[in-house]
Amino acid sequence: MTHAIHKVLSSVLGFFAPPPVSPLFQEGGALHGLNEDITLTLFGMGALFLVDTLIVKPFIAPKARYFALHVFGNAVSSVAAFPDVVTALTQDPTRLLGTPASTMLPNSMVAAIHLYHCVAFPLRAEDIFHHLTFVGSLCCLALPAKRVLGAASGWGCFFMSGFPGALNYLLLVLVAHGRVSRLTEKKWTARINVWLRAPSLTIFLFMAFSNFVHRGSQDIHPVLSAIVGLLYFYNGQFYSQQAVESYAVHVERAREEKRQQQQQNNLSAIIREE
Repeated sequence: MTHAIHKVLSSVLGFFAPPPVSPLFQEGGALHGLNEDITLTLFGMGALFLVDTLIVKPFIAPKARYFALHVFGNAVSSVAAFPDVVTALTQDPTRLLGTPASTMLPNSMVAAIHLYHCVAFPLRAEDIFHHLTFVGSLCCLALPAKRVLGAASGWGCFFMSGFPGALNYLLLVLVAHGRVSRLTEKKWTARINVWLRAPSLTIFLFMAFSNFVHRGSQDIHPVLSAIVGLLYFYNGQFYSQQAVESYAVHVERAREEKRQQQQQNNLSAIIREE
């Protein structure tokens, strides 16, 4: 019985703690012996804590604190993932999977942002749904697949949470500081989701589908490839739809307020004439 339990635990540990991809964590590296993903995530949370303490809390409006931290975290993830984006755009898409990811920093930074959100902020129901459904599942699935996701790993992090997210949250910071109107923020958030984020996550699904059809890698199971690809695709469409609907509501609200103001002005003019 003890042997069976030990075997199960070893299998689970091997699944979620595969060999590292960074030379720093490999034999002879400065951080050899440490778990790559846990260490990078903790470093990310530490960096967020420093930015939060030294910059965000003193200089950013309290209601924009979470947004500002997301800008920083997403920017770090974007910079780290950008080489994989270039690789994905310049290589055979059927061969993008099957090799180790170039770095796990983008994935770990995404995890760090959302873990820091859980420990430093009160959570709403939609926050819990987001963390469990997308971040928890995708970040966890990236761990056993990091030896075979190749450039697709960085592509997914760059477009799901990285660059588009940094732009969206920067707009929210500007709204909180009165630099951008709410309607302008909604307009650009919808544009970013429709023209950048959602199409790019659809491309991720194409990468996963290409791996399934061509089996460019014999190491990644087609079911895992399908699950990850569909989750990325659903994430892109779900939040794109939300962004468009939110913008439409705000546009209609602005039109209604304008109509009411015009009616009030007309009524005031009639009263003055009488």
